Amino acid sequence: MDIVIVGAAGQGKVVLDILSTQTRWKPVGFLDDSPSLKDSQFCGFPVLGPASDLARLRKEKIQAAIIAIGNNRVRASLFQKARELGFRLPTVIHPSAVIAKDVSMGDGVQVSPGAVIVTGSRLGNNIVLNTSISVDHDCLVSDHCYIAPGAHLAGNVTVGPFTWVGMGANVLQGLKIGTNVLLGAGSVLLSDAEDDTVIVGVPGRVLRRQEKIGNSSPLMGEDQGGGDTRSSAMNPSPSPLPQGERKNLRKSTKPIQF
Repeated sequence: MDIVIVGAAGQGKVVLDILSTQTRWKPVGFLDDSPSLKDSQFCGFPVLGPASDLARLRKEKIQAAIIAIGNNRVRASLFQKARELGFRLPTVIHPSAVIAKDVSMGDGVQVSPGAVIVTGSRLGNNIVLNTSISVDHDCLVSDHCYIAPGAHLAGNVTVGPFTWVGMGANVLQGLKIGTNVLLGAGSVLLSDAEDDTVIVGVPGRVLRRQEKIGNSSPLMGEDQGGGDTRSSAMNPSPSPLPQGERKNLRKSTKPIQF
């Protein structure tokens, strides 16, 4: 079945690689808003237009789409639009991933090489599970989350919608992570995380709060019709720490005393 990949950048490459291991889906090309990609090719496939061309492609009988964008808000916006247009939004899994038979997943989940998902876990829609992550037994990962390479969730962890678990981060067993949380790369979470917080360090601590997701905070790119899928908007880091905050973090970090 023909499928279009939305996002001609790093995550698009990852998804294309996963699709290359399967016979069910036939990529027809990419959609991306970047002017520099107009009428060009990406990884040997044509860039068919901007994300707003989803409607045109649906009329042309393209039945499936996958939203290959790191930014959770942009990916969620386009996932919702594609669903409203009637696209199938398949979950794609690299054959090297190890997934227990009783794991449940929603639509549009992207599972990268080396990922491990253990028995009893439940995953929502439109989640990116990156290279060599692990989700242990009985976890719940909600819609529109991103689990970066090498991150690990111990058993019975709950992850709220729109949460970003950074590269190499570790989450202790039984913890609850709220909605729209950013857990920084290499952090170790030892207690529950409240909604809309940025947490960094070992042990993880709240660095600052971030803008809520809700009616007063529309999904990024919605006002531009179809979401901002320019390559410059697809850097997976949803909100890099300003230089000043990084300096303050280094100054405030103390070695752990045993």
